[in-house]
Amino acid sequence: MLGWRKIVNEFSGKTNIPIKLEDVESEIIKTGAVARFDVLGIETAHDTLLGGYMEYAATGVYGEPTVGCVRYKKDLHPYWQKLVCCKEMLHALDKQQSFDGRGTTQTADQISGLIAYFSNGEHEENGADKLHTVLDRCAIIPAIAILFPITMVHQYRHHVANSKKDIKNIAGEVHLPEEIVKVVLDPRWNPNRLLNVWIAAEQEEE
Repeated sequence: MLGWRKIVNEFSGKTNIPIKLEDVESEIIKTGAVARFDVLGIETAHDTLLGGYMEYAATGVYGEPTVGCVRYKKDLHPYWQKLVCCKEMLHALDKQQSFDGRGTTQTADQISGLIAYFSNGEHEENGADKLHTVLDRCAIIPAIAILFPITMVHQYRHHVANSKKDIKNIAGEVHLPEEIVKVVLDPRWNPNRLLNVWIAAEQEEE
């Protein structure tokens, strides 16, 4: 989890948008978590999953470097592909190597619902068990925080407040889905707070 926060912090002040997925990939590789990523779009009849992550050891002359295997649903819009791949790459930092609920990206509606769940403070009124269930499926939050740096979030909120830009314009500039941009520009979106809640829950489980 702390590895994810380090990557989020690395991108938090960036203003050169859109953030390139290759740059995120490079930062994760620098941590030593994996030697490289194998990213591939696949055709799948599974309607409820958008992507998945696992790892394998690539046999080589100097040992067996770890390769992060990222798969995403091939027919996704490019903006969703980018977000899903970023989220799955981040699993290299927590070593979640399965295609179960923790290592998969859910549907667009579920993602928006999870973000809203955290942003409006409802987690404070629910039991720890429910919170942990949500956390297990919410790795999308740091991915969004990376691809839409908080510095730019503040700037775009100002633009929207002054009717200089709308959600569609902004989505086109940051290369993220309109549904996600709408949630992030809500004043309740605070990635640092969300990550703090997540880290606290993880530590409580240990």
